[in-house]
Amino acid sequence: MDQEILAIDTADDRDAGSDAPVTASEPAIRSGGKPAPERRCIVRRDSGATDCLIRFVLDPEGVVTPDLAEKLPGRGAWVTARTDDLATAIDRNLFAKSFRQPAKIPDDLADRVHELMRARTLDWLALARRAGQAVSGYDKVSDWINQDNAAILIQARDASDKGRQKLAQGASDLPRYINLFDAAEMGARFGRDIAVHVAIARGSMAKQIKRDLERLAGLVGPQPPVTGPP
Repeated sequence: MDQEILAIDTADDRDAGSDAPVTASEPAIRSGGKPAPERRCIVRRDSGATDCLIRFVLDPEGVVTPDLAEKLPGRGAWVTARTDDLATAIDRNLFAKSFRQPAKIPDDLADRVHELMRARTLDWLALARRAGQAVSGYDKVSDWINQDNAAILIQARDASDKGRQKLAQGASDLPRYINLFDAAEMGARFGRDIAVHVAIARGSMAKQIKRDLERLAGLVGPQPPVTGPP
């Protein structure tokens, strides 16, 4: 099947970072053979898959509103999920240019985006646990890694270095996130006091969770997610 490449209508849309798809010479391919959507970051002015971007819309009062689930109606503006890019978009109010109208930016927009992304990602962990797609605890996580069932390893930022490194030795090929949540936050999603180590099972849910983990890691900065033992 020929790959269908979606092109936008005007150069203005490309510059503004709108919802209009961007032409790509080698588009990322989704399951089913269709190109993954690409959007242009209003800060970097380059195009890429939406996996590393955050969408914003204007509410009826013209206030810039984060749309992490990418389901809110209206024209969207996209920003790379990094602290410095978000700060630039806010400081220079690049949203107004993208939306082609005045855009009111809340004073706490950056903090709000961060907290919403944290909450969204933690909700994913709870959902994965209920669906049998996540386990916590050193022994269970170790078993999943040894059985090649794990797709992602998440370790609490307040975990001991020794515990992190020991478990990570067998997970050198897994995406590993160590600086996003504390043990109590993850534990609450697993119905326990603390969860120091969490593994996500392979599958479609892991892909969704990894996307939000990557976006959250970009917002947390400066330490990015790492792969393999430290």
